[in-house]
Amino acid sequence: MSLYKEHRPQTLAEVKGNTALIAAIKAHFSKPNHNHAILLYGPSGCGKTTLARAVSKEFLGVVDTDIDEINCSDKNGVEDIRNTIEAMKNLPLTSEYNVFIMDECQNLSPAAKSALLKPCEDGGDFNYIFFCTTNPDKFFKGDKGEKVSALTTRLTQWKVEPLSKSDAMKLVDEVATKEGIDIDDEVFNKIVEVGEGSPRSMLVALEQVAGMNSKDEQLKVLSNKVVSDEGSEDARNFCMALMGGFGSGNPPSQSAALACIKKMKTEGKEDPMSLGKMAMAWANGILLSGKSGDKFNQAASVLQNFDKHFDTNNIDYGWHVLTLAVIETFA
Repeated sequence: MSLYKEHRPQTLAEVKGNTALIAAIKAHFSKPNHNHAILLYGPSGCGKTTLARAVSKEFLGVVDTDIDEINCSDKNGVEDIRNTIEAMKNLPLTSEYNVFIMDECQNLSPAAKSALLKPCEDGGDFNYIFFCTTNPDKFFKGDKGEKVSALTTRLTQWKVEPLSKSDAMKLVDEVATKEGIDIDDEVFNKIVEVGEGSPRSMLVALEQVAGMNSKDEQLKVLSNKVVSDEGSEDARNFCMALMGGFGSGNPPSQSAALACIKKMKTEGKEDPMSLGKMAMAWANGILLSGKSGDKFNQAASVLQNFDKHFDTNNIDYGWHVLTLAVIETFA
């Protein structure tokens, strides 16, 4: 499991930073009558979905089986949302409430947003809807010439801020200590710097440099900002199957990489182009470390074979192209 998932806060007490926001959340849910439709907005990786889940468990007593997390990057059409609205008619299985978390909600189509107006205004006392976005302006943009979407007046809005430097340092130090990861002060400070207040970015960076043998290697990767929190868990598993896990000891595996492709193609949550570009970014990070050996050679093979299939002139980025790139990498 990735560090940022393993150390994801489960309660508000475990959340670093955002003190004023947490106070507002507690005040909101202390009232007998409060809004069931909430918007959490802020930069990527700052804990919007984490807060929604923590609030659901702490204040609403909701268990995981009654939390439906919807990725609006791929389920953004009106038919997708109608299925979700139908699910809102069902009583919760175990808890007192159903919770629907609409991640990346700025990608919802105009028709989908219109369909959600009624559920947000009068969706049943047993439902809560959390909208999470990095782009509130796009989410609230009017769909028929209006300045703002009609959803605006339906939602309680909370802004999630990046961590301050002191809170960021506490987070990295805490996780590094728990995981037994020994890093130089300069590397520590660089992780905080490139993380830009994003807990997820900092823990991804920490995980990446944990497997490197020297401070110089770690700083080269961090200085070139090849660390990225983009991509799903499946996408990261794909990259690790191609090049080996950072610090995990798992060697590259063609069969594991192809299994990742099959899973992602079946679920339809990723696109081949993004996966190809992400793999090249990871490979570039290993090459920039200057380290020789099997991992370096594997990264060079990935970059060489993926680059010719995912250049800007190639418009055919189907799953078969990604599969071919993987096979050629291991040839």
